[in-house]
Amino acid sequence: MTELVSTVAIFLGVLNLILLIKIWQMTNSVEQIKKSIELISDRSATPNQKKRIVLLKCLDQLSLWHRIKKSSNIEKLNSKIDMAFYKDQYFTNLIENYHLTDTYTLDDLKKDCIEKLSK
Repeated sequence: MTELVSTVAIFLGVLNLILLIKIWQMTNSVEQIKKSIELISDRSATPNQKKRIVLLKCLDQLSLWHRIKKSSNIEKLNSKIDMAFYKDQYFTNLIENYHLTDTYTLDDLKKDCIEKLSK
């Protein structure tokens, strides 16, 4: 009986630890999201501020969903980003949602992402 209780206690402890790590990771993103919302909700947000928000969201998407990290190999980085932009409509929607289609193109966003991710 004590073996069962100790096994259940260990199992619940591991699950609690996993939950703690997940919540901890989410709180880092919450600060960035809060800053983005504050800037966008402000009517005086300039196109440059909106571009910065779009770039930050783009970098988050590239790292979380496409597993693209900083790299010194520009050619490999460029091909990975091209493939991500080709597969994922998120990047186009991002520019449209922030009403930057006249001032900020997808190619500009790619260039800025490559510049940020290259060492």
